[in-house]
Amino acid sequence: MNYTPSSSSNDRSSEVQPYLVVKIEDRAELRSGSLNYRDFLEYLPPDARPLDNDFIFVPQYSDQTQNCLENLVQKAQQDDPDYVGPNFANYFLIEIASEDRADRVLEILRSWPIVNFAHLHPGPVKPPTETTIDPLAINQAYLYPQPEGIDAIYAWTVKGGDGEGQRFADVEWGWFQEHQDLTEHSYTNIADGFYDDVEHGTSVLGIIAAHVNQQQCQGIVHNVRHIVTVGQWRSPFIIVTAEAIANAICALDSGDVLLIEVQTVMYGHVNIALEAEPSVFDLVDLATRVGITVVAAAGNGAKNFDLIEDDQGGPVFAQDSGGILVAAAERMYPPHWTQTGFTCFGDRLDCFAQGTQVVTLTTYGDGTSQTTSTFGGTSSASAIVAGAALSIQGVAEHCLGSKLSPAELREFLTAPDLNTLPYSPAHKIGVMPNLRNIIEKLLN
Repeated sequence: MNYTPSSSSNDRSSEVQPYLVVKIEDRAELRSGSLNYRDFLEYLPPDARPLDNDFIFVPQYSDQTQNCLENLVQKAQQDDPDYVGPNFANYFLIEIASEDRADRVLEILRSWPIVNFAHLHPGPVKPPTETTIDPLAINQAYLYPQPEGIDAIYAWTVKGGDGEGQRFADVEWGWFQEHQDLTEHSYTNIADGFYDDVEHGTSVLGIIAAHVNQQQCQGIVHNVRHIVTVGQWRSPFIIVTAEAIANAICALDSGDVLLIEVQTVMYGHVNIALEAEPSVFDLVDLATRVGITVVAAAGNGAKNFDLIEDDQGGPVFAQDSGGILVAAAERMYPPHWTQTGFTCFGDRLDCFAQGTQVVTLTTYGDGTSQTTSTFGGTSSASAIVAGAALSIQGVAEHCLGSKLSPAELREFLTAPDLNTLPYSPAHKIGVMPNLRNIIEKLLN
């Protein structure tokens, strides 16, 4: 791995090539490779509005990734014959000269009967973190028993509860894996070399996997076997989302955990969960069907997911991808939890965890090993829940002989009678995992 950690203040937004994401209906049997307007004529009515021939439809996924996804669809169909997976060969990207031109092109594309959806890719959206300043946040409260945390300390007393033998993937902008509390892990780095905001990824890995070495922090599952890091930046000017998720899925196996530390801008709503993008929803749905548990940040847009509609007026978050969406909460005194002012919320939310004053690792972009007590947002919350998921999988594998399915694991993580409830029932943020209760229930 060769890169120089960059500053989180670096903003490449104005330099990034804008592009559209287009999904053609599955039944259209298109030739492989890049296409133009003429390649779609046989599928369009005579009065269809034309596109300029200089617009090139480039496959969203490489041939290798398409083959992987097709194989996973076949596997999912064996488990569920009623599942009809999407044709991943019919997802395309179109580069455009500027975002100003996008509205006209999208209007034409959406008028074509063969287009399932088309939208402007949101470009670089900062990971869903929030910085807080509190010099009293001097310990990792999320490791402690309820009501303070998820009781990782208890989980470590059970075989596998420290993550032994487990593997997970983290999708975001960048990491500083040379941090002294992270160097002992083994890594697979996908899209290595164009990292940005490495402080964020370092803090996420610190929450989940920081070593026990009497140096700085201690991760929830500090004994994980392997970490897959999947960078969104593919060049200094190209950032991807669905492709990164697909790369992560193809690098994992059934029983593994995928963490999505990304938020997006869709349907006029800023900083909402990435699965609002239809192509990402399809990938998360596929991942859970083939045994991969997906944990994702809900986003810091302070949006009620129950009210978000797509371009046709349909509820975006009414469908369930099978992934675990995580909100951010803060501790009040006497000890109870309330949703933060910035977190997204709604009936679709599964879990919450600490989203302010989180103690973890960082590097401050200077290539040194540091700690922070100011990490937060749905970024920290989703990392904590991902750590809990890995801990449970470790216990299940070592004590019961096999890992849980994504549906079984989510049922444990979201059970109101096992986990910590928010202070107010009106807060639609799910529950906070309680590893002691979950593991005792699992083993008994």
